[in-house]
Amino acid sequence: MSPRQSWVWCNGCPTKLIFARRVGTDRKVPYEHADQPPFSDHAAGAHVIISGTAWVPGDAIEDFRVRFEISEDKARELVSGYPFHRPHRCDLTTTAAAPLTDRIRRAVESRAFRYVGERELQAGLLEAFTLDDLHPQPEVHLRDAGRIDFIVSGDRRVGVEVKIQGSIENVLRQLQRYAPHVDELVLVTTKHNHRFLPDTVGEKPLHVVLMRSGL
Repeated sequence: MSPRQSWVWCNGCPTKLIFARRVGTDRKVPYEHADQPPFSDHAAGAHVIISGTAWVPGDAIEDFRVRFEISEDKARELVSGYPFHRPHRCDLTTTAAAPLTDRIRRAVESRAFRYVGERELQAGLLEAFTLDDLHPQPEVHLRDAGRIDFIVSGDRRVGVEVKIQGSIENVLRQLQRYAPHVDELVLVTTKHNHRFLPDTVGEKPLHVVLMRSGL
């Protein structure tokens, strides 16, 4: 049996999702978190997830049959022991049209992160942004302004800075250095007082995303 995967909320609807890599590709695709009974009517169109890889059930049966040199019935029985999940179409079709800063906010707010320091949180955010197809660039050097935690580019160039501590004054000075190099700024923070930062920094919009403290 495959280990139970952690889930996230869909960015576009109230559905729990898991992600799996389509067999033969490097692309991670969203699936409904709920298991479906193998080879049942409810599993019509579902894929079977084996060690984090999503297969069309018939292809998985054939792979098991050939690889283990067993009968088709035995291969089908083995495949039945893995979870069947339906692809989630909403997440594939609606989120890309959302504003980039909204997609960043949803990537943060739809997940529970486990971390004990800023580096661990940055690693978790990198994974979340990557899963949501935001194509993040971590630790980007902005010439004399220093190094920002992430750049996320699309129709606009968005700088993302992560903070679990720091005074408003110190954070504001840091964001002011970054502002000339981006179109918008997002501050991901666990500090409630960071909500009182201004809406613009260096004439660039600032979006503050408040998240839960680490576990």
